[in-house]
Amino acid sequence: MVKISIIVPIYNAEKYLEQCLQSIKNQTLKDIEVICVDDGSTDSSPQIMDRFQNEDQRFKVIHKSNGGNGHSMNTGLAAATGEYIGCVEADDYIENNMFEKFGHDFYINFIKDDRWKYITSGLGNTLKITVFALIFAVIIGVLVAIIRYSYDKNHTNKAGNFIQSLLQFLLAVANGICHVYLTIIRGVPVVVQLMIIYFIIFASPDVSKIFCAVVAFSLNSGAYVAEIVRGGLNSVDKGQFEAGRSLGFGYIATMWYIILPQAFKNILPALGNEAIMLLKDTSISGYVAIQDLTKGGDIIRSRTYDAFMPLIAVALIYLILVTILTLLLRRLERRLQSSER
Repeated sequence: MVKISIIVPIYNAEKYLEQCLQSIKNQTLKDIEVICVDDGSTDSSPQIMDRFQNEDQRFKVIHKSNGGNGHSMNTGLAAATGEYIGCVEADDYIENNMFEKFGHDFYINFIKDDRWKYITSGLGNTLKITVFALIFAVIIGVLVAIIRYSYDKNHTNKAGNFIQSLLQFLLAVANGICHVYLTIIRGVPVVVQLMIIYFIIFASPDVSKIFCAVVAFSLNSGAYVAEIVRGGLNSVDKGQFEAGRSLGFGYIATMWYIILPQAFKNILPALGNEAIMLLKDTSISGYVAIQDLTKGGDIIRSRTYDAFMPLIAVALIYLILVTILTLLLRRLERRLQSSER
């Protein structure tokens, strides 16, 4: 088995193809195969790649009808026999030592001393912090939003008896606490909040760093979720409360079964965006010595003195996670929209 299969999708690239294929042929890494996929070219590209195939047995040419770049890549992947896959565009060229240097750098950054484990263990910590912080943030946000919404809706009503007066007083106190909470959390950077919680509030080596991070990110994200949910509650028509009362529901039952489900549909895109922001915010966990995904990449950088590969790998993993989360949210939105029809 060859080390690397290099796929070159080609369509009418006669102007650049000679230089492209020559740069691949001159690679210092000799253990390669070059799969040239002709996507139905109508210029002299087929003749150029056929000539390279005749001169160098490492070159393999596949001629097919036009199907687009994606189809050419899939055709090349199906024909590849290498341990690794590379790709070079037909209108580009590469340095003579690119693949050898890439293989060496990949080995040093990820394979040697099992350094890839810094990435995988960091990814696990990132996902744990994100999932638990998101759950608690939603709980905190919904509670704060309901308190503030209920106060805004009822604080002008006159109390009919002592019990109602007491409830209004307690609601006013709770609203004041929520207002202070929102002011502090939104006014202080999240990294400062994390450091205060870890170094001051939980100033003990016996307390889990992951726990401190979950608390910090839950409190921070909960403040923003609260305002998102409150906006969703305000978007629901006030007549829905009357509809709940006509069905015999009390205030809590109306809020749970009628108001919140409608508000959730309205705020789902904003909640999804907050979840994505929370995922990316966890990258500062390294400030309290948590080996999250970003810290794992930085540890590799400090061991190899090469920042490119580990940090690009971290960026790609974050991008993949955000893309998956975005697709799931879009699917949920479509399901909710279809349920309304």
